[in-house]
Amino acid sequence: MGRRLLGFLVDAVAALAVNYAVMFGAVALARTGGGFGPVEAALVVVISALLVAAYHVVPTWLAGRTLGKWIAGTLVISVRTGSTPGPGAAVVRFLVFALCMAVFPVMLLVALVSMGTGRMRALWDSAGGTCVIRLPAQHP
Repeated sequence: MGRRLLGFLVDAVAALAVNYAVMFGAVALARTGGGFGPVEAALVVVISALLVAAYHVVPTWLAGRTLGKWIAGTLVISVRTGSTPGPGAAVVRFLVFALCMAVFPVMLLVALVSMGTGRMRALWDSAGGTCVIRLPAQHP
């Protein structure tokens, strides 16, 4: 559980960094372009959301791990194949995770329920047909 929390925290900081970079870029463009209306604000939100989704989906699909999971020494695998999840599973996993994060009390409830399953699979892992495993320590 500690490794998953570490991975989550690193990924949360990375996602915040993406959001801040998009927001600061948008503010800089607004200052030079003479304005920032509701259309531009909506575009910033969409771009930010797509970049955060890409941060989670692409590395999970291609390598089974985001930066946070790499630092924590964990890997996302498909329950069916034992290899990295396909793009569809990575997208479903992220969408369920994002939905749970959108309503923080739901996230806490999901975390508590997943801890009681014995297998420690979160709702997004069940939805995506994945599980998170701990990688063995590397010895030189």
